Amino acid sequence: MNDRERRRMEAFERVKQFSLDNGTDFPNGSIQKINMTKIITELGLLDIYETQQVSGGGDASQAYEVKDTARENMREQMQDISSTAKVMEYEIDGIADKFRMPYNQTDQNMNATAKSWVDEANPYETNFIAYGLQADFLTLLNDAQAAFDASMTAPTTAIDQRVAATALIAESIRRGMIALRICDGVMRNNYFDQPGKLAAWISASHVERDPKPSPPPTPDN
Repeated sequence: MNDRERRRMEAFERVKQFSLDNGTDFPNGSIQKINMTKIITELGLLDIYETQQVSGGGDASQAYEVKDTARENMREQMQDISSTAKVMEYEIDGIADKFRMPYNQTDQNMNATAKSWVDEANPYETNFIAYGLQADFLTLLNDAQAAFDASMTAPTTAIDQRVAATALIAESIRRGMIALRICDGVMRNNYFDQPGKLAAWISASHVERDPKPSPPPTPDN
């Protein structure tokens, strides 16, 4: 939630309290009551949307960390195979090229390469083990690739959640402001002969303006 939205939400909170303090002034079915109820409803929604927005941002950060870890785990398994294949080149011509470590590739290409190595290394499993790789090296590569593959969608999902919550906040603020403007017009008529309550309403419903940007510094002469 940005600062402008926060200031509007704070005005909604004050209006909610005003409605509780002066509830007898607004009979059921009145324009004031209907629109104050709308404002209170939007407040409840804003709490939900803000939680989703914050959660989405946190989930995205965590998802990126998980993805980074999964990528490094997969690269380690691939590096072991590639390094061993270089030594095996003296016995099996061309195997070093088959398992050349990819660099500067996208995550998608790296993931696809690791997946292909699981199949391509299978005929040479005994050879790789003879040259010192763990007996379950193919299982380790397969598991690492699967974990990385699964981690690739999580950041996007979290970001989508944050974007959706941000849009919902903006729409909720818009609806609340419409209700507030309607209330303001009616309240000024309703309290025209009650200066104390009118002043209290104006104070409660006031939305602070955006701060003006600081003027650029004047160059020294």
